Order: sequence, then C-alpha cells, then structure tokens
Amino acid sequence: MSSFKELIKHVNDEPQDLADDTHTLEEHYYDADLLPMPDDIANLILMHRNAHFGGKFAFMLEYYQNEGPGCCTEFDFFNIQKLAEIEEKVGQDLSAVRLSKTEQKQIKNVLQLYQGLRKLHSIAQDANSIPSLLSDLILTEEHDPKAEIIQLSKNEKASHYLIDILRSEEFLDPLFPGYGKTPTHAATSLGLMKCEKAIVPLFESIKVDHFQHEEAVISALKNIGAPAFDFLMQVLQNEPFTHDNEKAAICLISFGENTTFAKAALEILHNSHVLNLPNLVVHLVLACLGLKDKKDIERFIKVESQLPNAYGPDFQYVSSKLKKKCN
Repeated sequence: MSSFKELIKHVNDEPQDLADDTHTLEEHYYDADLLPMPDDIANLILMHRNAHFGGKFAFMLEYYQNEGPGCCTEFDFFNIQKLAEIEEKVGQDLSAVRLSKTEQKQIKNVLQLYQGLRKLHSIAQDANSIPSLLSDLILTEEHDPKAEIIQLSKNEKASHYLIDILRSEEFLDPLFPGYGKTPTHAATSLGLMKCEKAIVPLFESIKVDHFQHEEAVISALKNIGAPAFDFLMQVLQNEPFTHDNEKAAICLISFGENTTFAKAALEILHNSHVLNLPNLVVHLVLACLGLKDKKDIERFIKVESQLPNAYGPDFQYVSSKLKKKCN
C-alpha cells in the first residue's frame, strides 16, 4: 500500500507551472537593519505568506485579524503589518532578497503539495472516499473538523494513511498544508477507530512542546482501551528510566484510578534511579491514588522519607486520600 505522499505524487506527476515571483530588488531603498523584528521572524512571515496566502499581505492580514485556524503562534498581527508596510514602501517583494534558495525551494514544495491535494480532491468521484476525506482533513479551515475526523474513523482502510500523516514531519510543520494540525486530527480519528496498530505511532508522536497534540494522543490511546493500556504499562516499567517512562505515566493517568497501574507505580518509586526524572516521580505519586490494599498504602506512606522535599505537596495530597480509604 502506498504512502499518502505517494498518493499525492501519483496525481501530481505533471504539476502545473508554479508562478515564480522572484524579483530583483533595488538595493538603494532596502535596509535590513530597519526591520522591527529579528531576521528569522521576518523570513518566517514571508514564507508563510508565500506558502498559504498567495504571496499577498492583504490576504494574510485579513486571515490573522479573523484568527483563522492556520495562524502561526511564532509571530503576531503587528509583525505582519509592519513587514507589509516596509514592503509597500520598497515597492517590490521582500522575499526576493530575504529568502535563501533553500527557503524558496521549501515554499515551492509546499505549493506543489497544495496543488496535489486540490487535484486529488477534484478527481475523487465520491466525496466520502478516503482520498477526498484526507484532502478535506488537511485543507480544512475549521478549528475542529469533526465531520472529516468521524467519517475517516468509520473506514478502517484509512488507518494506513492516517498513521502515515501522524508520522510525517512535513504535516507537523505549520508552513505546510494543514498548518501543522493534521497529525493531531489524524490521532483523534485513529482513537475513534480504536486502531490497535496505531498505538506505537501515537505514543511516538507525543511532543513535549505540543500540548494540543499530546492531549489528542492521550485521548486516542484511552479510546483504544486495554491494548493501549497494556502497551503503556510495559513502557512504564522499562529500564533504564527515560522520557518514555514519563510519557507512559502521563498517558496512563488518563485511564483514571487503576490498581494495576498504582501497584507498578509504587514499585518504581522504591527504585532510587527514578529520582533523576522529577516529572515521572510526580505522576507515579499521583498514580498511587489507585492503591486499595492496606499494606500497599502503608508502603506508600513510608516512601515519603526517600523522596526530596519538593514532592511533599503531591505526596501529602495522595497520602491524605489513601488514609481515608484505610479508615
């Protein structure tokens, strides 16, 4: 079975000529030192404008004013407006002199991908076909494209392409179609599908600095249920302890109070090596809320002497809850 990118390439073998907006800028009017923002931000704005808004600041400004779902958090309306004013004074396209050949090539790749997606959608005979729904999912201008997510979750054959999108570095990039949000939508759809073969790709896709995606993945794993729980328990208990153990603990917390998880957490807390991962310790302490056996609860209370004072508030909260169970 081909990947989603290969599917697009298949319909885009003969791409239409993309407009080349490169101009020669009159150097006497342009002074890079006058930019009211760092160079990398200015270039990022220009790349986003050329990739998503046809190279037009007017379209981009209107979109950001209306807070469209593709708004990039790395710059704001003020930055765009200032750069637009500078370009208007210059009278020519700033990207022609500011963007490197590598950056311009990246934009060309984005535009070809947009072209392929639109072509894939236009040749689809059924609006509910997998290619059509996938194109809609990527090209959507909705913050939460529920209709496409639900429709794709009903077709198990779509799982291969959804996993492919989930793993794609390009679709995680806000510069590309989907504004970096499509993997998050794919995760939600795979969770609704209860797709067991997506468990590992979902877990691997968790990003430390991407809260919205992490939240969608955790929800998806919870929806998949027991197979996901068993996998996460295995990762949690793997040694040596790494960030993966921490991610597994965070995901397992979403399953609610659970005796199996709680007992495993208690055992790990007795391992001194776990103290190198403070965030993991916090989640292990919270997991112990699921303890029911009196002896286990007593063992947990004794753990406090082995933990640094920094964990005191979390430990005291859990300990007080557990003591009530014993009474």
